[in-house]
Amino acid sequence: MKKLLFLLLFSPFCLQAQQVSSMRILQNVKDQFPQAENIQMSGMNCGYYEATFFEKNEARSVRYDRTGEWMETRSLIEKSDLPATARQDFEENFASLEILEIIQKQRPEEIVLYEIRTEDGSRLNYSASGDRIFKNSCQMTKQ
Repeated sequence: MKKLLFLLLFSPFCLQAQQVSSMRILQNVKDQFPQAENIQMSGMNCGYYEATFFEKNEARSVRYDRTGEWMETRSLIEKSDLPATARQDFEENFASLEILEIIQKQRPEEIVLYEIRTEDGSRLNYSASGDRIFKNSCQMTKQ
């Protein structure tokens, strides 16, 4: 009974905190990307909020942590935009796989990463220098 009473009393505060957080995230997107159009927000996923939008007719997504701090921006790119070393590694080791999409990830401290998603569900990750890296799909640590 005490647990039920606790939940009834504090649930509205939790919902309001969630709303405030989402509103802050939306404002962060507008501040960081003033030309963003058609902003769509999603809730928490793997410990972050995500917003998708168009900027200069290009689809982008941006992720923020629970406190509203920017974690990364994602953009779709062409294979020709990959670092040469990453392209070469893919062609030598994964040429039989069809590429579904290539994502460029920009993170704080000017960190840039690349992710190649293939038809078999693989996600190959590369550093800005083109070295292949391995990581957990929900992990967003500095490389």
